[in-house]
Amino acid sequence: MQTENHISNYYLLTRLASELEIILNGFAFEKSYSINQQEIILNFSDGKISRNLKGYFGEQSFIFPYENATQIKNTKVLFTEIEGLSVLSVNVHSQDRSFRIILENGYTLVFLMFGRNGNVLLFKDNNVVSIFRNQFEKHQSLLLDSFPTEKAFQYENFVSLSIEKGAVSAVKYCFKGFSKGMIEYLDAHDLESKQIEEQWQLIQSFEDLLTFGTIDVLRSDKTIVLTLIPGMDSDDIIYSGSDSLEALKQYSKNYFYVRNFELLKNQKSGSLKSKIEKNIKQLEASKLHLYHIENDSNYKHQADIIMANLTNIPGGAEKITLFDFYTDNDIEISLKRGMSPQNWAEKLYRKSKNQEIERQKTVERMNLLEKELVLLTQELSEIETITEFKELKAKAKNMEKDESISTLPFRHFMADGYDIYVGKSAANNDELTFDFSHKEDLWLHARDVSGSHVIIKHKSDGVFPKPVVERAAQIAAYYSKSKGSIMSPVIYTLRKFVRKPKGAAHGSVICEKEKMIMVSPKLG
Repeated sequence: MQTENHISNYYLLTRLASELEIILNGFAFEKSYSINQQEIILNFSDGKISRNLKGYFGEQSFIFPYENATQIKNTKVLFTEIEGLSVLSVNVHSQDRSFRIILENGYTLVFLMFGRNGNVLLFKDNNVVSIFRNQFEKHQSLLLDSFPTEKAFQYENFVSLSIEKGAVSAVKYCFKGFSKGMIEYLDAHDLESKQIEEQWQLIQSFEDLLTFGTIDVLRSDKTIVLTLIPGMDSDDIIYSGSDSLEALKQYSKNYFYVRNFELLKNQKSGSLKSKIEKNIKQLEASKLHLYHIENDSNYKHQADIIMANLTNIPGGAEKITLFDFYTDNDIEISLKRGMSPQNWAEKLYRKSKNQEIERQKTVERMNLLEKELVLLTQELSEIETITEFKELKAKAKNMEKDESISTLPFRHFMADGYDIYVGKSAANNDELTFDFSHKEDLWLHARDVSGSHVIIKHKSDGVFPKPVVERAAQIAAYYSKSKGSIMSPVIYTLRKFVRKPKGAAHGSVICEKEKMIMVSPKLG
């Protein structure tokens, strides 16, 4: 039979209510406070001893004994109306996932163990007067009378329904506290084939087993399960006994251990996967950029052909077809108006030199990205194979240290295959603009306010698509004093039109031929 979790099942709550009534006998409600929207602490005292319960209402709902009664700062105090009132009794609600703690003066605490919709309500007589989780509007209008504590006409209803619709259908209607696995358990014990009295006896015996038998807390398929049904498959039994409070204590301890382990593991592996994805995109963009450098505009190639044909180029020509001795084909070459072919060839040689520098930088960046990709992939593999929380926390701590040491001196973003770099400080702005960038890169800065320099790395076609410029401008506005504005003006120009006055402070520049764009400051 598949392992089934009974952490908020009616029969577990029946046992819990009985044990709470014993341990809270002679105790009064002292205080209650919430740690967050999912966790609440309830403190009871007899003047000498304090007993504490903690309620968790997250993916599941469950109550368990809580030993650390020290109130955390900045917590919300709850249910002050009942402070000092004595506990009279604790009762489970018939066939329901809820129970109540009855106090003096007509007050009742009701615990709704409804998973994500769980809650704790305080009733005065029949009406809700205070509530732990206020996001559930329907809980505000609940009446205490709507939670019955007695089983009314259960035998009579079962007999008539069993005759009419069969025993299993009758069980589903009359015993709503039975889970799917519990009904399957009865069905596997030939419930349908028995006479009515035998059916009832089997059900009553099974209820006794659920109410007084062994509770198992076990690890099954990397999850923690509390089960009331014997014989469940498990990888590891954590607790086995009849004490519901101890079972809940062991369940909560291991549940939060596994939950926090998985949360941390998913967080770190997700972070690495995101970095790997970003790395791959950057690597592909760099490969494409290298392809354009090597194939689209080979300036040295053109300059060599011009110099070999200086005597064959007529004066004033702006385009000419010449024989390409590299490919044994004709090639059409553009010339610069007002510039001699020889001077134009010399300019192309200078461009070729810059192009080679750009090519080398791109190759270096690709090598760095490839090494980083190998390291990230190895780190992800290590994270995914970790099974111990202590080892995972140590690994996570080391990752955080590594992340604090940036491998690049600038912030980096990508937009449609274009690399965008952002300075981190005034001195870093100078480094980005005057050491790292190329003169054909696009330079951006929020207008008339202090902020980061932003560079869009150029491609061989010299085109900066409008969406890329807008994206970079949004980033420039975000990393400036205009960050809080609805809209911000950002100037942009080619890097070659940005210069630094002699003796100027770090980050101070003068730019020419700038254009302006209005954007909303944002990163995403």
